[in-house]
Amino acid sequence: AVATQKHGCVPDLPVPDFSNGLPPVLTGLDKQGNVYHLAFVFAKAYLNRVLFTMFQSGLLCQSLNTNDILNMTNGAFAVRADTLTTIIPELSDYARDDSPVMIGISPQSPPLIGFGDTEKGESLLSFSFENFRIAIYVDIFDRMVRLLQFKGSLSLQIDVQILSEEQKAKISLKDIKLYDFKEEFKELIPDMDFDEIFKILTDTLAKSLLTDQEFSIDLPSLDSFSQALCMPLELQINEFSTYGS
Repeated sequence: AVATQKHGCVPDLPVPDFSNGLPPVLTGLDKQGNVYHLAFVFAKAYLNRVLFTMFQSGLLCQSLNTNDILNMTNGAFAVRADTLTTIIPELSDYARDDSPVMIGISPQSPPLIGFGDTEKGESLLSFSFENFRIAIYVDIFDRMVRLLQFKGSLSLQIDVQILSEEQKAKISLKDIKLYDFKEEFKELIPDMDFDEIFKILTDTLAKSLLTDQEFSIDLPSLDSFSQALCMPLELQINEFSTYGS
């Protein structure tokens, strides 16, 4: 079981039904007819229970300030007040150009993972993060003041392909979408056109983050165990697949 106490940054929601389906039949042969010696099975219900627990614990409530973003991007991107004035010109009336910014993220519902039928051409995984809240704060007269707050949703598809000969996994992020954005607070800038701001933000993100992403990671190796035991051990991962519903 996975459980935790509810954190104050998330709403009080009932625990969803995380009932498991039937377990897969492990025959010792994969879909290509290759023999395997070990299989790991992860139930969608269990993974979503873990995500619900992370949500309930407040782990997904995060805040990033100017220095955090600067460190995350290795100094390539600095978000300050002058970054926001390009889309919110009124901000220059309140804050200096070099005033730091803080972005707070607080989910209002738990994220969900789904499995697709890869034999029908569907993505292996789907991920949805609905109804999360984003608040933007700016340092005005040495005090962090909330400038803007809105809610929105995110969804994406994840494909995983095993490159057996290279022992790598190719991960593709597809159909990344932001949607259902609604403003909640803009008292400092009441005349701001939120729809226009959101369009500018999504158009900017679409050129970088919201395009299909593809990268490879090395699969785990048993070389250290092989050396320690003085035995030839080799790990070869054949595939990821889905079963049931």
